[in-house]
Amino acid sequence: MVETIKYVDKIVPQINMNKNQAAIDTNINSMFIGDDWKETGKWNKIEQELSVIGTEGVKVIYFLYTKYILRFSAIL
Repeated sequence: MVETIKYVDKIVPQINMNKNQAAIDTNINSMFIGDDWKETGKWNKIEQELSVIGTEGVKVIYFLYTKYILRFSAIL
């Protein structure tokens, strides 16, 4: 479904939890995550680590958290 959005260049499945390695392997400049992770110790650390990858760093963009998204995806 996401692949059909004209602004999406490429879909990259999450194979493991190592965000730094994923950023390096895929040569991305932005990473997206739900804003329920914003300002958490874990993601503050990940943001800092991603900021030094590549020439301009990888920017973390937080999407508005969608309540019940897990419940919906479980139905699918």
